[in-house]
Amino acid sequence: MRLRHALATGITVATTTIAPMTAHALPAPVQAVQAVQAVSLLAPVPAVSLVAPGTRAVSVPVAAGPRCGKLSDPEFPITSRILGGPDAYRPGGAAGTWALELTNTTARMCRDIHPVLVLVDRHRALTASQLTLEMTDGEGRWHALPLEKTERDEIIGVLDDGSPGFAVPAGHTVTVHARLAFAANTEPNKVMITAAAVQRRGRDGDWVGESDAYRLAVRKPEGKGISGDGSTKGTGTRTPAPAVGHSHPGERLPGTGQLARAGLEGDLVGRTAAVAALLIGGALLVVGARRLRTDPTERH
Repeated sequence: MRLRHALATGITVATTTIAPMTAHALPAPVQAVQAVQAVSLLAPVPAVSLVAPGTRAVSVPVAAGPRCGKLSDPEFPITSRILGGPDAYRPGGAAGTWALELTNTTARMCRDIHPVLVLVDRHRALTASQLTLEMTDGEGRWHALPLEKTERDEIIGVLDDGSPGFAVPAGHTVTVHARLAFAANTEPNKVMITAAAVQRRGRDGDWVGESDAYRLAVRKPEGKGISGDGSTKGTGTRTPAPAVGHSHPGERLPGTGQLARAGLEGDLVGRTAAVAALLIGGALLVVGARRLRTDPTERH
């Protein structure tokens, strides 16, 4: 039962204490979730100003659109797959390209779908400044993703261009292209990338899809046979996404005005690189850290 369990066990709406980022060792198998982080996601849903003659303007939030799939469904309504991509990247080299497929398995259009990318490296040494990650929007235009590193050493990026997200017709697939590059000072490492699909619904949101895992290596610049520099094509390594907890049908990403205000009144991200605000329709959502059952890159 995986439908709409908001990024596994940890989606909560609560006041949290933001701890400074510290180095962590690789997680032990089946290690429990012990902390929360969040990621800067979507701009607040705009308000509609209703003005009648002789009356004062009233700001009314835009209503949530139709839900993607049914809360009672046992599976995600959006099937997500990462395709293509090099097996290895060269620090300072050209970007490697790959794609994320979003397939609507329902009988209705799914709108406001937003991809969320999560990167985890073996050594937990990769920084957001060492990555350049871009994705295409619904018009095929490239946008650089803002990246934040959580206190659990996950780097999270979201396509936050102010657009309403992707519309995926019933039974159809929408392909989102991505390109990734590593800075010249990046040390050799192994990285795993997964994608979640989130549907924004007014002030709330639903977790509607999860991709397989794309595993890659960052090699030494002088290495041979390295892709990611535009000279070699690769297929990357694909494995099922690691289990992140038990899901319950009907769960979603909730939002409350109180917590939204707590997140919007200050520069939450600016105070610590370990935490970012996940804004869906103006609501601050705290995403639980996911502990992988094994080293996320050991099978690459």
